[in-house]
Amino acid sequence: MLGDYSFNLFTLRDATVAALIANNVAAGSVEKSRTLPFGTEELKAPRCIVFLLGVDMDRAGTSLPLEFSDRAQIAIQIGARANSGPALEALLEQQAALALSALLANRNWLDLFEAVQSVRVSYDLPENGKAYEGVASLLVTVTYTTIWSNEVVDNLLLVAGVGPAFGIDLDEGEPGTDMGFSVDLPGAD
Repeated sequence: MLGDYSFNLFTLRDATVAALIANNVAAGSVEKSRTLPFGTEELKAPRCIVFLLGVDMDRAGTSLPLEFSDRAQIAIQIGARANSGPALEALLEQQAALALSALLANRNWLDLFEAVQSVRVSYDLPENGKAYEGVASLLVTVTYTTIWSNEVVDNLLLVAGVGPAFGIDLDEGEPGTDMGFSVDLPGAD
């Protein structure tokens, strides 16, 4: 039986894309991706890619049902092109700030999970003498809780009317029998 796993990573990714487009990040050229580009050659600036890196699930407590504190990571890469090194640095910083503002000031986006745990921003700038293209990378980690039911329902036993609710409990069986369960009838000693 599935637990309370109502959190949907793809909804989060799509809402991230919509928020970035609405705030004109990368001139509105924002898309979701199944693979993460790792350089300006693949990113084709100006362009923004949103990618889900995955989820870490940490057990919260020892009681049942199973409860996990989950962390989802969303990667955002923004490619930019400028006429000089300083102009590229300023443009990448401006685009990263615009992307963060689009997400962290968006109540609808923030309501999709419990909290923003961390944000990491890094820049990939070209070496001197190369084209003035670069990438701003944002890694946003959000947290939420999932609860997984510990109840295992055996449909065969329910159909057969076997189990404690029916006064019939499974056991190892008696030697020489092939039944494998005992029956406790009400009023029988």
